[in-house]
Amino acid sequence: MQRFVIGEQESGYIEEKALEDFLKMQFGSDKNYDIKKSDEANYVYWSYSAPRELNKALLGANPASLRERLVEHVWSISAKKTLHFEVFESKPNAKLPTKRTIQDQSTAEQAISVPQSEGFDCKIFCLVQKDSLRPFLITAPLLWNLLDTYKIPAHFLDVLFAVHTETHIAEESYGNVFLQTLVEPSPAFELSYQLKYVEANHRPSAFPWSTRRTEVFSRIWNAGEGVKSFWLIFHPKEDSELSNRISQKAQEQSQWSVIRQNPVRQHIDILSTYLDNWRPFLGDLGTQYSELKMLLWTTEFEDEANFNRVLNFKSMRSLRGLEERVQMAEVILGQTANLLQVLIELNQNIFQSGMSDHKEFTITENALNAIRVKLDGHQNSAQALEIRIQGILKLVSSADQMTEECRILTLQGNGCSEP
Repeated sequence: MQRFVIGEQESGYIEEKALEDFLKMQFGSDKNYDIKKSDEANYVYWSYSAPRELNKALLGANPASLRERLVEHVWSISAKKTLHFEVFESKPNAKLPTKRTIQDQSTAEQAISVPQSEGFDCKIFCLVQKDSLRPFLITAPLLWNLLDTYKIPAHFLDVLFAVHTETHIAEESYGNVFLQTLVEPSPAFELSYQLKYVEANHRPSAFPWSTRRTEVFSRIWNAGEGVKSFWLIFHPKEDSELSNRISQKAQEQSQWSVIRQNPVRQHIDILSTYLDNWRPFLGDLGTQYSELKMLLWTTEFEDEANFNRVLNFKSMRSLRGLEERVQMAEVILGQTANLLQVLIELNQNIFQSGMSDHKEFTITENALNAIRVKLDGHQNSAQALEIRIQGILKLVSSADQMTEECRILTLQGNGCSEP
């Protein structure tokens, strides 16, 4: 699910008809919209029912129209000339993978053109952006060639439609996780998703956290001689924490062998790389809440000058901004929970297909359960914080209303009791 804040009117709401007209004008009338209204949040948001750009008709038919839209989007997220990405590839008899840093056309074509029949057991393409609003450092023809050569399914292409090189309105989460099972020519599982998370931005800004995303595609199959896997990982920046962890694993035989034997472990590593960021993120939000609460608790409501000085546009904007960040966290954590459930299903499928033994299945299951405990804790913290923020907003709204009524009565000469 994605959530978008729509511009507020004086009442804090936008008429439903006006919202529908805006959506049709901006995004087309052929999509399904889920319009929700929140009396507590004082704004309306909308979300796609999913999938986002590639509707069911395009996913199931009309390949010419589908390809046309894909080509256009691939060009929009690709660099014009600059090449810089990494490829990790291991052969069945090799202890460690080879790592290639691609920076020229001929090397890129060679790395991409090698088909699966060449005998690798694990191959990972790591593509990067300079930052989340710049193109990936691969040209459109090469990216399209990569997607075409390895027969990347339409579901992952739909995930790529969640990547943009311009700012979108308060977008919080893409929300789609696609797992499909193939039986020919051999049993295989393809997983496509976008992981959203928070990360310290290390910038001297008012808020020290940024929302980032990583797109992942994996194909896991058993060709008879053991488990094989192919990966596309789209990183939102160079030297991301995840890309560094992959590079470190590629230098350790014991760690790389885990990925080769059970690729679900790599998905766990992708998820766990950023999961612990939620604790300090929510801690910072809790600190902001405590500061705002203390400010409001010490307000002298009977003193009009003090009341107006504390409860002004700036303080209300801070409260609304805090509430929006908490709601954003809840949405992303909810979508991460959906991804976790799919990984649990994938682990079971791989075990049932004979690609992993019971010991490996149990180890992976325990790791996924440990992640679920952490994730549940983060979700509970975010929900509790949102309830508290809404309580303060109700208090402020009531106090503001009572103060205004008192002011009116005073002007009318009737006087009023203390609020």
